[in-house]
Amino acid sequence: MVTRSGKNWILPLVTMFLLFSPGYSDWIEDFEGDLTGWQWDSVPNWRHTFTHEIREEPGGNHYLVMQETTPYTDVMDQTSGSAFGIGFGGTEVFTDVRIGAVVNVTGDASWNYHGLAGRAVTAAVPMGLVANCYVMHIDWEDGPVNLSINIEKVIQNQNIMRQGIGAVVPGYIHRRSYYAELDILGSNPTYVTGRLYEYKGGPLVAQAGPMIDTAGNDPWEDPGEQDAPFVSGMSGIFAQNEHTEPVGYYTTFDDVFSSSAGPSAVAPNPADGAVGVGLEPTLQWTEAAFATGRLLWFGPAGAMTLVSPEAASYSPAVLQAGKTYAWRVDLVGSEGQIVTGQTWSFTTADCIAVEDFESYADDEALRAVWDPNSFVGAPTDPNGLNFLDAGSAVQGNKSMRLKYQNLTEPFTQEFTRVFDDPQDWTAYGIRALTLAFLGRRQNMEQPMFVLLWDESGTSAKVEISQNYAVLADEWNDWNIDLAEFTGVDLTAVSAMTIGVGGDASLEQLKPDEVNIDNIRLYQARCFNSAGLDLYGDLNGDCAVNMEDFLVVARGWLNNGMSVVP
Repeated sequence: MVTRSGKNWILPLVTMFLLFSPGYSDWIEDFEGDLTGWQWDSVPNWRHTFTHEIREEPGGNHYLVMQETTPYTDVMDQTSGSAFGIGFGGTEVFTDVRIGAVVNVTGDASWNYHGLAGRAVTAAVPMGLVANCYVMHIDWEDGPVNLSINIEKVIQNQNIMRQGIGAVVPGYIHRRSYYAELDILGSNPTYVTGRLYEYKGGPLVAQAGPMIDTAGNDPWEDPGEQDAPFVSGMSGIFAQNEHTEPVGYYTTFDDVFSSSAGPSAVAPNPADGAVGVGLEPTLQWTEAAFATGRLLWFGPAGAMTLVSPEAASYSPAVLQAGKTYAWRVDLVGSEGQIVTGQTWSFTTADCIAVEDFESYADDEALRAVWDPNSFVGAPTDPNGLNFLDAGSAVQGNKSMRLKYQNLTEPFTQEFTRVFDDPQDWTAYGIRALTLAFLGRRQNMEQPMFVLLWDESGTSAKVEISQNYAVLADEWNDWNIDLAEFTGVDLTAVSAMTIGVGGDASLEQLKPDEVNIDNIRLYQARCFNSAGLDLYGDLNGDCAVNMEDFLVVARGWLNNGMSVVP
């Protein structure tokens, strides 16, 4: 039984052009009646052995069978069976559209595959029809154990893809029913997404795309092919087999529908799964034309809350560093219908990088930024210099190697970077400065220190608490509470100095060396100078409290075991 709502338009099969303005339409077919209103064809259709009929299963449910019983040989061979058969649920034309159906994966080994077609425009030819459309394949070409889905752009029945866009369905027990869904929205660009679920409303098992189709030649398109996106057309289902063996195809469908108020939001920014996202992101997405409003769910993974932005973007407050956030956009139509979106996630950067030394090409480029002369004008140690070390780094490939001997007063060697513009080291709730250092066992014990300068010329110095730190021959982090830089305006940090020395009693007979890397700012760092038991600190905030209990609660009773020992 086909149920329709909205406006209908008639599409002549003798033209590939749409001579009217498409609008909103919907239809749904449960196959509990007849196939009135459906449009059927096959390519080629010389033998007319492609059939489509409604059958009843033992429980009384009715479903559709699409079948070809003659082997396919060649499209011009008038003894050939069809390579594919297609049915359109009506002549309604859709722009933004969701096409869904219950599909069945059958047989033990088969070349069969079937799927959904959208924005289809057809023309009648002697051998059957020619179609331009976007399609989603449910493919078990190598048997149901190797089930996959893929989406394609088809021009005059030909796949124009130089690059496949698909996804493998995990597992191997696939001979069963699934719910398939094809979303198409936008004009230029057009976003085409195929999904397969355990059942409608159930868990997502595979997603292909979105494929982004623009007026230019896209990376996935064959060179020189028609580039313009398809903007509107009919919705349908198809079955296919382009091989002589096994003979023909046999596929089944149930509960097929096409809806203008169907496509969910796409093109999230930050992208799904993005890492290192800034702490003040603007969330953006693309919506289907039917949407007159949206419900945005956003928050730490597992704890999203509802907000209602007025447009397709949202700027949350400053986020926590190194935390994974989840978000979902549910679109609301003019009649109050809600289309639930996909849940996306991103992870914020765990810190703000001050310096990683990766951008410097050589020693000269490094010294142009990190001046080996004292910032306060003290004499330069003739044995003191800094080098770009490409052989040792805590992250990346490069670090800064400091060479010092400290033979002259004030018995220090300092290396200073003046920032192009004063930096606000209180933004985003920043509270800690961390730098990684690597000493040498043969070094003399010497203090290591950091000086910060503000734009007024005021400075403050913090020394590492252990003079023997410079003897550490493995990379370590030195964590500094920014509150220790007393008197400095941390909202306008103009320069940073890293230095070694200050003990006049030491007589260094040879230069010593220390490497510096990965200078970073953090919202919080766990110093734990008291040596407390923080084993229960699950979220890494240096405290065992209700926040950690929430981490436990969100995963309470989760159990990956399927067989109880």
